[in-house]
Amino acid sequence: MRHRALVGIAVLALGFAGGGREGHASGVLGGATGADVALELLWPASGEQTCEGAPGAARPGAEEEEALWISAVQVRERLAQGGPVSLVDVRGTEAFAAARIPGTLSVPLFAVKTMGFLRHREVVLVGEDYGLSGLAAEAAALGKAGFSSVRILRGGIGQWRRAGGGLEGEALEALAVPRISPAAYVAEGGRRDWVTVLVSPLDGGSPPAGAEKLAEALRVAGAEDLVREVQGVLDKRGAGELVSVVVATPQGEGYGPLAAALEGRVSPGGADWNVYFLEGGTEGYRRYAEALKRRHSGASRVVAGGGTPAGAARGGCGSCR
Repeated sequence: MRHRALVGIAVLALGFAGGGREGHASGVLGGATGADVALELLWPASGEQTCEGAPGAARPGAEEEEALWISAVQVRERLAQGGPVSLVDVRGTEAFAAARIPGTLSVPLFAVKTMGFLRHREVVLVGEDYGLSGLAAEAAALGKAGFSSVRILRGGIGQWRRAGGGLEGEALEALAVPRISPAAYVAEGGRRDWVTVLVSPLDGGSPPAGAEKLAEALRVAGAEDLVREVQGVLDKRGAGELVSVVVATPQGEGYGPLAAALEGRVSPGGADWNVYFLEGGTEGYRRYAEALKRRHSGASRVVAGGGTPAGAARGGCGSCR
């Protein structure tokens, strides 16, 4: 069976002008506390449960994991046929309230196994748009625990929206400019084959200090080239592939017009794609990278001295409890 590829394209824009900074409530880099919380999600203490599934859950092999994915188009077809499909949203309560598929059940991931009435239905887990591979172990475990069918919605809410599926919630307008935190971007970049396109004036100089890994990125001049570059990548991808595009400006400003340009002028062809906008832009990424280095340096010193890193006794992410 052909493995379904997940390809990430990180587009980091350093030179766009115009448009004030759009307001955003998320505060991963809003101060020392926010950065520390984000770092702990990437640096869990030994034995903590994270969104990768229950501790000790075995990650399925490539072929088995391939069978766990289902596209938004396939789910809509099964619902239209009157199939016994139950959509189970395992995101946090705030994300569920902001935007959800009508009729979806909101159940924490750890509690799905207690829902006996789902055992003989076609369960489709709905997670965040990215980072969904962490659900694979749990979905496989549910199957082994007696659930007849458990699959994962590929591309999450973003793909459901692109496939023409209806949504309801308190903050649907935010879907027009979906965000990704520096912490999530770093985590995803470590797990996927990410292609970076740096969008800036061609004479814009070097990437900001703390973001040296962008030095070898492909650079284009502006919005027109951004659209052309993304279209070129999608044209090379085939059906069954999911392309993730991450866009950033210097301070996280001007995202609205960029989102509109991509939405209105990029045709995905056979590939599916989602787009995300980096919170805090390249400056936010720089600050996060520097904080991560400081945390790493501090943890190394503590481990060398035989101590326990601050915060190691605290639990994992809220959605896993």
